[in-house]
Order: sequence, then structure tokens, then C-alpha cells
Amino acid sequence: MSFHRDFTPADDGPVVPDVLKSMLQYASSGFARQYIQAFHARANDPTSEDAARVAAVTAVLDRLAHEPWRSGQPYALAPELTATLATAARALDLTGRVVDSDSAPSDAGVLVLPEPIYQRDALGHVTSIGAIAWAPYRVTETGRTGWWVTGWANRDALNDPAAVRRREQLADAPTIVAQLGPYILSSLADLPADTPLIALAEAPSQADHAQESAPPGYHCLDDPTMRQRAITVLLYAYWNLQGQPATNPLRQDSDPTQHLNAHQAGLPNNSPTARRPAEPVVSL
Repeated sequence: MSFHRDFTPADDGPVVPDVLKSMLQYASSGFARQYIQAFHARANDPTSEDAARVAAVTAVLDRLAHEPWRSGQPYALAPELTATLATAARALDLTGRVVDSDSAPSDAGVLVLPEPIYQRDALGHVTSIGAIAWAPYRVTETGRTGWWVTGWANRDALNDPAAVRRREQLADAPTIVAQLGPYILSSLADLPADTPLIALAEAPSQADHAQESAPPGYHCLDDPTMRQRAITVLLYAYWNLQGQPATNPLRQDSDPTQHLNAHQAGLPNNSPTARRPAEPVVSL
């Protein structure tokens, strides 16, 4: 059975173009870079790094996280196929698997999930996955290549535990809320190419942490159970299900101005695109 046509962006409504337009504006803003810096500081001890290193890391993360929104190829999953994708991801065991360097349907891209899938991390925290973005990288010293994968949560999801916490934290900060995009950066993952994937480090006992639940009726993938980040497994499953080469992308041009104009008009670009070797967004 082929899911190729169903795993392409919808071109009969304004929702996806409007979201992409908003995220393009957000990804090009100074606030997005500030958020990346705060995101990095939250995951690391800021006192252990000098200012120059923090600035360098922020610049790299900014490009890897936001370039797919600025110039990547967008895709949208038909809501009725959410269960298909979630089931395919659950069945995958990526540990030890080698992902070919030509696996991605486009160099950089964004997969929008109109019906979110949820993920539970090693600490038992649950958050929505409303979009998954990928950007190719190359490590200059070793020649290693792969994709930097970012998970984006729905900002306004009513029953998302992470969104509930975020609204409580920002209740008295309307200026910050006004600068956020429709999706919030929530998780990061490295997907190396042409080398066996390594399992996540063994998680602490789940008995040591309260396990949050996803809203009823939604699929939830558990990072420790899959031994990989949920966003990585979902993205790999999508790449395999949607087929290559990609067709009916909303845009395929490389001029950000043309991207924004297409979004404003709500018009898709239906021209097929030939597959070519990935060009790294960042050389590390």
C-alpha cells in the first residue's frame, strides 16, 4: 500500500500556509534567537561556559532549528493518517540501524502534524509534537554527516501538560507570549547518517518520577521504551512512508521573499522536485 499522496501538504485550505507564514516570521525574529539561548542555558550550566562559546553555540543552534522554517521544504500529514504514522513509529527499533544519507525527501524540511502526537521523555514529562523539522549538518573535522532534528510543540494546545505549565509560567508576561510563534521548540535530537544509531542512555527508573499522561484519544510515544527520541523515530517513519521523490510541496524555491509571498497568497507550488545530495545547513 502506498501512502505517498496522503503524506503531502494539503493545498485546499489556508491553515498550513498561515502557520508557515507565522513560523517564518518568528524564525526570522531576534526573539527566536533569544529563546534558543535560553533553551540552551536551561539544558546546560551557563556558568560553565564562557561568553564566546555561548554565542557560538547559540548561532549554530539558531541556524539548525530555524533554517528549516525559513527555507526548508514543508510537508503536512493528513489527520486521518496520524494513527498510521504513530503505529509505524512504535513498530520501529532504530537502535543499530544505519540511516542512508539520501533518506530525507529534501535537504531541510518541516513536517506539520495538524493532529499532534505526544511524547513522554525520560523524566515522565509529556508534550505535544505539532511539527518536526530537520536540517542537514556536516562535521568538518571528521566528515560525519546527519540531520539535526527539532520537535515543536503546539503553543495553544489546551490539554497539553507542557502547554499548561507554560501558560502558568507566562501568565504575567504577555509581551513574551505575543512574540512566540504557533509552535514552541521543545526537543532536540541528532540523527547521524551512514553510521549505526546508538540507543539513548538508560533512563532513570520511572518509579522515581511522576508519569504524565497525554490527553485522552491522542497517541503518545515513550522515549525510554523506544530507546530513541520520539521525534527521531516519527521522522524516520514518515520518510519511509511518504516515499521519494517528494511531490506537491507548498514551496520549493530558495528565495525567502518568494516563500513569504506564497504563504501570504496561500498558494502551493505543485512542481515535483528531483532528489539531490543534502547540502549542510551548518558545517560544525
